[in-house]
Amino acid sequence: MRVVLSLLLAINSSFFYSQNLAKKLSQSTTFLNELNNGDSVVYYQCHIESAQQELITASGQTLSSVSKNMSITEKFVLHKSDNNYELTRFVSVLTMCPNRRFSGLKFGEKAYWEFYFKESKTLSGDDLKALDAIENIGKEANEYDFAISIKNSNQVIILSGNKAKQLGLSDQLLLSKLFN
Repeated sequence: MRVVLSLLLAINSSFFYSQNLAKKLSQSTTFLNELNNGDSVVYYQCHIESAQQELITASGQTLSSVSKNMSITEKFVLHKSDNNYELTRFVSVLTMCPNRRFSGLKFGEKAYWEFYFKESKTLSGDDLKALDAIENIGKEANEYDFAISIKNSNQVIILSGNKAKQLGLSDQLLLSKLFN
């Protein structure tokens, strides 16, 4: 009897939790919800991955590195136009780890980032909910979190007009997954 009662309580509380979460997202004051027609929000995300780098020289020689931790920095520009949301993805060639320059993107993008266009897509309602959720569940970064390293391996900076947020995220939350 106790098992049945515990099971019913767990199902009931998860039902109310999911309702509260949906209500919270619909009432959230995120940068995404404040977008007007013609406005955009910029998301910079930096995370650590184990990767191998290959370099091709001007003479045609190929140099490969061993697999090591690298910081992957991506820029996503979300543009709202006539209730359509277009997300454009750019990737940086800068891969140093630890990455101590990432937090500087709150103030301006420097030429050394060398972001290049990767892809673009129109977002669905579920994609928009995912972006909204990232802003709601991210943990505000402090001065100890600014360098992206093994212990602090996934962050996002969100810029909208003159407002900015820098948030720490779990390793599984990657904006690039919206393009899969």
